[in-house]
Amino acid sequence: MWLAAQKQPDEAFVAAAKNKSFGILGGGISGLASSLMLDSVGIHNWKILESSERIGGRIRTVYLNGSSPEDGQYHELGPMRFPVEITDSETNETFPIMDQRMVFQLADVMNELNAGNETLQVKFWEWIQSSPNTPADTPFRRPDGTIPGKKEVASDPAYYNPTVYHNATAAEEAIQALDDFKGLTPERIRMYATNIFAAYKQAKEDGMFDYSEVSYLRHVMKTDLNTTDEVTPSQNYWPMWEYETVYFLASKWVTIQGGLSRLPAAFEPHIKDRIQYGAKVNGLHYNKDNDTLSVTWRPTGSEPFSTPNKVTNFDYVLNSVPLNLMKFWNMPPYSSLLKRSIDRTIYANACKVAVQFKTRFWEHLERPVLGGCTRLYSPQLGQVCYPSWHLNSTGPGTMLASYLSDYEATVACAMSEEEHMAYIKRAFSEIHGSEIVEENWTGNYARQCWEQDEHHAGAFTMQIFSQQHLYLPAFYRTEFKTVFIGEAATFTHTWIFSALESATRGTVQLLLDMGLVDEAKHITNTWMARWIDL
Repeated sequence: MWLAAQKQPDEAFVAAAKNKSFGILGGGISGLASSLMLDSVGIHNWKILESSERIGGRIRTVYLNGSSPEDGQYHELGPMRFPVEITDSETNETFPIMDQRMVFQLADVMNELNAGNETLQVKFWEWIQSSPNTPADTPFRRPDGTIPGKKEVASDPAYYNPTVYHNATAAEEAIQALDDFKGLTPERIRMYATNIFAAYKQAKEDGMFDYSEVSYLRHVMKTDLNTTDEVTPSQNYWPMWEYETVYFLASKWVTIQGGLSRLPAAFEPHIKDRIQYGAKVNGLHYNKDNDTLSVTWRPTGSEPFSTPNKVTNFDYVLNSVPLNLMKFWNMPPYSSLLKRSIDRTIYANACKVAVQFKTRFWEHLERPVLGGCTRLYSPQLGQVCYPSWHLNSTGPGTMLASYLSDYEATVACAMSEEEHMAYIKRAFSEIHGSEIVEENWTGNYARQCWEQDEHHAGAFTMQIFSQQHLYLPAFYRTEFKTVFIGEAATFTHTWIFSALESATRGTVQLLLDMGLVDEAKHITNTWMARWIDL
């Protein structure tokens, strides 16, 4: 009888807790994943406030000229691909990049929820990251004036173009010092790939977050300023947390068939009655009298001078809005560390341009380009990615014609779209020849300047060295019923995995704050890197 009497209050407590109201600010992938996780433990009284008219956040596939996903006339203006595995070039051993499996797990869950609806199934196919005939970043030109490909440059001595340093010995020592400090041995690479959590712990212990490459060379190695700037750009301020370096060692990549926007689209039937589109949040207010939060917002695009705030009240808030947008919000009196984390976290800019051509002419050149990405600084296009799908098909083709980041993106976005597209057209004429580019130019394109996007004001987090291990603990503590999630509030950034990891951590954090321990264990056991061997 005593045990029975104790059990009922527990059930009542759990039921009352699950009946509370939950606001999810932002309909990006971290907000969507959090809603899925809450549903999975019986918490259904949540609502997403999304400032735009679409979900997905920085996942943004553009379908050019009114095409549909199956037409293949698309490219990604946000994230593009997922690294799957690495093959050791010396041993020929292949091992997986385990953290990306969280993305594949999410796809499996959504496919099961949408079973029977083929249009909502998330399927993966190959992404070609490297291809031998993509244009090389070289000052040399072929006899016909076009830019040679990577394979040509590597095999033809006439294209040899070694880097020249003012002091070759000092430069060699500086490069070696960076390599030694980073310590990307085969064993360390395997750890990054197979257990990102252990790699992060090791990186902290090794001091990787205490220095940028520049600060390490200048203040530890005492390298002279000119040599430092020659071997690593002096504007690079991020820490030497090398997870992205390891990602780009991948020998196999995949992407989502029909575009990455198919992933958030799979959530639409499950959130349609619990989302408010066009709700541009401008503040949070903690109500001490009833321990709730009031979220103030205005309809996006409404007249700014006279439109009054709308107010939606919640018991808890999961906040995935980019931190930089909160600089203009009214906020609760958060701790000094949390406030600084919000105010001082830096976001990088990015400018991406997708262009449609009349044909896939690049696949029918003397040296055909079959997928693959390259990076070009002259002309200033940044990354260029030829489509990996529908190879050698007839009809038009769409590619990522330019992907610039940081300062170059800022300059590109200062141009009018017409001026920028004229530059890109001239650049492709230089790459492949003016006649074939003119013949295939459609004028169909889409440009995304992330820093100028009112819903993001930046492309991804780029924390300065020493910030990350100071600021992250602030996000791991709940203040005034607010839990912060999103790629800025986790230990990796910019990748979809980053957003998903933060959603998992944030949901568990919320459940533990509420005393729902069994539910927190369920989320942890289901999602929290259960595929990593600890």
